[in-house]
Amino acid sequence: MEFSGTIDDRPAECPKCRRGDFTDAPSCAHCGYTMRGVRLYDPKRFTWMALLFSGLVPLYMAAANWGQVGETRRKRLLLAGGIAGFAVLFVVLALLPEIPLFGKMLGHLINYPIGMMLRDTQRPLYRAGLKLGAAQASTAKGILFGFGLILCTLVVPVGAAIVYEDMQLGSADKLFEERKFDAAAQVYQRVLRTDPENAEVAYRYGVCHFVMQHWDEAGRAFEAVLKTETNHAATYALLAHVRSVQERPAEARDLAAKARAIEPGIFSSLAIPDPGAESGN
Repeated sequence: MEFSGTIDDRPAECPKCRRGDFTDAPSCAHCGYTMRGVRLYDPKRFTWMALLFSGLVPLYMAAANWGQVGETRRKRLLLAGGIAGFAVLFVVLALLPEIPLFGKMLGHLINYPIGMMLRDTQRPLYRAGLKLGAAQASTAKGILFGFGLILCTLVVPVGAAIVYEDMQLGSADKLFEERKFDAAAQVYQRVLRTDPENAEVAYRYGVCHFVMQHWDEAGRAFEAVLKTETNHAATYALLAHVRSVQERPAEARDLAAKARAIEPGIFSSLAIPDPGAESGN
């Protein structure tokens, strides 16, 4: 007879013979299979663990449960598919522009249904296990192993992101040396989308726009650099020139003074006029 209803209402089945007669519990009345000594993770906690930590935590626990009943192939497929899927997700998120709250919202949108699906598909197995003599496994231990799985999954995308960024920077630096400043700026901008606090890249990006006389964009880039690199004389000097061009003389003189205080000959080195010297300061 075919079962009709929700997954949660499905009667418990013996993991070996797929029948549901447990009148001789804690062993199956048909095949004699027992699960005494086996420990299974309780799936009722899978949803909140997915929300609090990651869908990989309940995924590990579900895979471990399948392994406990001899479903090694299913365990391996679940782990491999989960690791591959989350690794791809981490890479995609790393390459997307940084949008406030977007990452957290996407995490909830993805992790919650994963937790629900694993919870519902594991409930029949867990109920059958309890009837056949299994005990509940330690949730804390499962969470620790789940965190280990998360760390392993992060290794691949983090490594890929580092390699990709290095390739991007190499390409941008080559374009810069060839004086293709517009193309170089576009590549530097892509790097900054994934690493917005990289002061060195922000400086090169600003220099590209400085050379192209895009004063507003150059000014924003140099301001970003000075948020973390407060003793970078060249940035102060270039930003002083930008403010001078933008007819903001007081700010230009102040920035020029800071540049000279760090490196007295910086304006000569950069071959640009000193706004402070021009005003007699």
